[in-house]
Amino acid sequence: MNDATPLTPPRNKGDENSPENYRPITLLSCMGKLFTSVLNLRLKTYIYQNDILNIYQAGFRQKHSTTDNIFILHILAEHMQKYQRQTVLHFCRF
Repeated sequence: MNDATPLTPPRNKGDENSPENYRPITLLSCMGKLFTSVLNLRLKTYIYQNDILNIYQAGFRQKHSTTDNIFILHILAEHMQKYQRQTVLHFCRF
């Protein structure tokens, strides 16, 4: 692979050191993009119809944000501190 060429993503106007100014690219074919879009839609439909996803799951969901969960934790911590209650948080990564 001595003849490999580095691939530079297309950049919008602005600072070239800022990642926000670069547009994402894909190396998939059009048929591959279509397949992944259909597969993604079917998986999401199946997950929602069968109530598989936990209601508190926020990452990678439309109209949900992990910021919401962080806000809830912040409010909970303030509330517990106000009433001088001990708070223990446990984070699980699956």
